[in-house]
Amino acid sequence: MFHEVRIKAWFHSLLGDCRFALRRVLKSPVFTAVAVLTLALGIGSSTAIFSVIDGTLLHPYPYKNAGRLATIRCFSADQFRAWRFPARAFVDCKERNHTFEDIFGLVYREVHFTRASGTEEVSGASVSPGTFESLRIPALFGRALIATDFKPDATPVFVVSYSLWTKFFNRDPKVLGNTYILNGVPTTLVGIMPPRFKIGFQNSGGNLWLPLDITRDMYVPGVSNEIWTVGHLKPGVTPESAAADLQIIASPFQTDDPIYFPPHFRIVVVTLNSHSVAGDFKLGLFSPYGCGHHFASNCLQ
Repeated sequence: MFHEVRIKAWFHSLLGDCRFALRRVLKSPVFTAVAVLTLALGIGSSTAIFSVIDGTLLHPYPYKNAGRLATIRCFSADQFRAWRFPARAFVDCKERNHTFEDIFGLVYREVHFTRASGTEEVSGASVSPGTFESLRIPALFGRALIATDFKPDATPVFVVSYSLWTKFFNRDPKVLGNTYILNGVPTTLVGIMPPRFKIGFQNSGGNLWLPLDITRDMYVPGVSNEIWTVGHLKPGVTPESAAADLQIIASPFQTDDPIYFPPHFRIVVVTLNSHSVAGDFKLGLFSPYGCGHHFASNCLQ
C-alpha cells in the first residue's frame, strides 16, 4: 500500500512538471525551438566526433585480433629507404618464423575492368592464400576468396569492395555470379565485402581482390615485384622479438638477393594499431605507397 501511494505521488508530480513545461513552451516557442535545435546540433556533432575517434583511434581496424596485426618491412642501414618482400623471402618468412600465427601477402596491381558500359582502370590487389581466413571478415554478399580459388586450374574469380560495388553496380546484389573481363581474362564476381573492409587500401576508392598463390621462384605481378606482408603476432610476442626472428631467417638473402637485402639491412615489424595512433591515422600502412620511401621514419615510431 505504501509503495502504491509513492508511485501515485510520483506520477502526479510528473504530470505537473509536464504541464509546467508545456506552458513554458507555448509561452516562448522561439526560445524553445532554438534550445531544441542547439541540443540537436550538440548531440549530433558529439556523435560524429566519437564515431571518427572510434573508427580511427579506438577501433581503426575491424579485423579479428586486430591489435596483433603487424606489417613486416626491410629497411636500409640508414633507415631512409624501405621496401616490401620479394616472393622468396615472403615464403621463407611465412614458413619458417616462430613468432607469427599467420602471415599473408598482398601485391598491388592496376586492373582494367571491362563491363557493359566500357573499360575502366581500378586499383586492385592480388592476395595470397589464407588472407581472408586470417582477417575473419565474412563477405556482405556472396563469399570471400577460399583455398580452392588459388589452385592452378581454378576458375578465375574476384571479390570487390563495398565502394566499388556502389560505384559500378549501384549496390545491386544480383551482380554476384556475373563474369567480367579483368585485364583481358573472364573473371567471375563471387563476393562483395562490407564497407570497413579495406585491407591494403587507405581510401574508399574502387578496389578489388584477386587470388594469387605465391611461390619462391615466381615473378609477382604488380608494383616492383614486391609483396606487402602482414600477419598476426602470437599472443605475448612483441614486434621487436618478431623482427629479430625474421632477421635471422632473412640474413642469408644478403648473398642471394643483395638488391633487396643490402649490407646491414634491418627487418622492422610494426603493429597496425600503433601506426594508426602514432602515425597518420592508418593512411600509411594501408596504402600501396605508405610506409615506403617517404614514410620510413613514421614506420619506425
